[in-house]
Amino acid sequence: MAVGDALARLRAAYASELRLYRAHHACRANWLLHAACVPLEWAACLLALAQLAPRAPWLAQLALGAYVLPLHPPISVALGPAQLALAALVDALGAALPSTRARLAVALCAWCGSWLLQVPVGHWLLERNQPAMVTRLTLNSAILAVPLAWDWGGGGPRGEPSLRGEPQRARGCWNFGCWN
Repeated sequence: MAVGDALARLRAAYASELRLYRAHHACRANWLLHAACVPLEWAACLLALAQLAPRAPWLAQLALGAYVLPLHPPISVALGPAQLALAALVDALGAALPSTRARLAVALCAWCGSWLLQVPVGHWLLERNQPAMVTRLTLNSAILAVPLAWDWGGGGPRGEPSLRGEPQRARGCWNFGCWN
């Protein structure tokens, strides 16, 4: 019974993170932007991590893939193994770059570029809101960033996402009255 209870708590935590993520990414264009940029951001972090320990990205992605598998079946059956593709990308990119300095520079540029596209373009311009992490940042939301960005199906008890493409009105201090 303890394993079942733990799994139920993990699934409930994932569902909560997914609801929050979907609420802040209701505009289809913003979701697509995040579906591309979040893995880029994550890969940048893995590339930097690989400079400390070359096999660390594979270990991190294997652990994350195993963690994701039971959280939201059947979608997670694809999301978990997809984590390994990011580790393979990091390996290939690391092998193609000539030095640690070059790999760290690429990682930093990719990470910064990803954030610049996600926040000013995705949230402020397209979605007209603030990122979900402004509302609530948890360890789950950080380590599950890629699965959350890619998990746009399933619906069911978690509710169907709105793909109407209608931006929400701006909220919070980033409004400046521009979108009203």
